[in-house]
Amino acid sequence: MDCNIALTGFMGSGKTSVGKELRKLLPDLEFIDLDAYIEAMTGTGIPEIFESQGEEAFRNMEKMALQDIFDTNEMLGTKSILALGGGTVMTDACRRMVRRNCRCFYLRASLDTLVSNLKEDSGNRPLLRSGKDLRSTVKGLMELRGPVYESAAHYIIDIDGKTPTEIAVDIITSL
Repeated sequence: MDCNIALTGFMGSGKTSVGKELRKLLPDLEFIDLDAYIEAMTGTGIPEIFESQGEEAFRNMEKMALQDIFDTNEMLGTKSILALGGGTVMTDACRRMVRRNCRCFYLRASLDTLVSNLKEDSGNRPLLRSGKDLRSTVKGLMELRGPVYESAAHYIIDIDGKTPTEIAVDIITSL
C-alpha cells in the first residue's frame, strides 16, 4: 500500500473497528486510533481532557498528534491506517493534513444506526453529555458535521447494515 488511509465519520460509525479489520487485511500498514494515541501521549483520557482543558485544547492536541504521526511516517517510510476522532476533520488544519497525507474514507451512517451504536456508550463521549435526548443531540451534530465529513473525504462508504469486515473490504476495493 502506497498511502495512508484515514477513516472519518461520526462517533459510533465504527472507525476503530473498521481500522482494526483493515489492519488484518493490509498487514504492512500500522493501525493508529487517534484518540488512543492522544491518551497515550498525554496520560489522560479524552473525557478528562475535555473536562479539564476544554474542546479547543483537545483539538490542538489532535493537530499536534496528526503532525507527529505524518512526520514519523515520512521519516520511517511507513504508512498507517488512522481512525480519526469524530471531530478531527472539523478543524481546518487537521482536515487539510488528512486530505494531503491520506486517502480519506467517510464512514457514513444513518441517524438510526448512529443512535443504536451510541446508546450504550454515550456517557463516555463528551459531546453527548449535553443532557438532551441522544437522538436530537446526534441529529444536530450530524447536520453540522456531515457536510464537513463529505468535503474531507476522498471516498464515501455507506455503512448501514454492514459488518466492519464488509466495510473494510469495500474500502480496499475502492483503493
